[in-house]
Amino acid sequence: EIGQLVFSRCCFTSITIPKSVTHIGLWAFDACNDLTQVNITDLTAWCNIDFEGSNSNPLAKANNLFVNGNKVTNLVIPNSVTTINNYAFNGCSMNSVTIPSTVTSIGDNAFRNCSQLSSVLIPNSVTSIGSYAFSGCTCMTSVTIPNSITQIEGIAFSNCSSLSSVVTKIETPENVHYANASSQFNGIPEASTLYVPVGTIDKYQLDKYNGKTNPWLAFGEVCEVVDGDVNLDGAVTSTDVTVLYNYLLNGDTGHIATSDIDGDGTITAADITAIYNMLLGQ
Repeated sequence: EIGQLVFSRCCFTSITIPKSVTHIGLWAFDACNDLTQVNITDLTAWCNIDFEGSNSNPLAKANNLFVNGNKVTNLVIPNSVTTINNYAFNGCSMNSVTIPSTVTSIGDNAFRNCSQLSSVLIPNSVTSIGSYAFSGCTCMTSVTIPNSITQIEGIAFSNCSSLSSVVTKIETPENVHYANASSQFNGIPEASTLYVPVGTIDKYQLDKYNGKTNPWLAFGEVCEVVDGDVNLDGAVTSTDVTVLYNYLLNGDTGHIATSDIDGDGTITAADITAIYNMLLGQ
């Protein structure tokens, strides 16, 4: 354990947190304004640390996370992780994150202020997204939300000022628990588009859910999208296979939000197989 206020106002530039640490107290790294580097050796242990607040995590000040000496820019959460704890990557300057299908919950503030994070694919194992989980991800343009979600806390995706598209696979949005309803997408662009499953558009346009304001009304446009329609042209064709193949080959991220066909949180050859099987079944 690292107790409350232990390193408050310290002037060091880097710190190494051993994998034995399981709890860090309030304000432990408050006002450590010279801190630029956090070093760890075990990502699983890091995801499981109980941070009491934003200033408990040195990443909130340092922004740069190093694992075994390598700077993290494309974060891959290990398969051994089931919960990404509160504040785990708050402030981390990553470009992408891969969340495995072992993860069932994403904690409060888990990826808050990850300003360089451009897109997120949430696997269909995740059932809850905490408050401020992705708030302040100012470069994030797309998010895929699986049908497994049963709870989205308030302000979860607020102030994502570049968010242009959200693909939600939730088929019964009225049954999801929305804490602090209507605030989940505060501060997103007015021209943002919400892509919903075929046959659900009316559900996403209701004024209220169980007496609470519908948070999905924050989007400027709502469109239905067929599962497997990677290029968003309204149909599943061989073109979708080509688009997905080009992504895997060249890293073309044009339609990354609709490319996770099998819902495992990653884009792989398995997604191409899934589209191919759809075409065979038509």
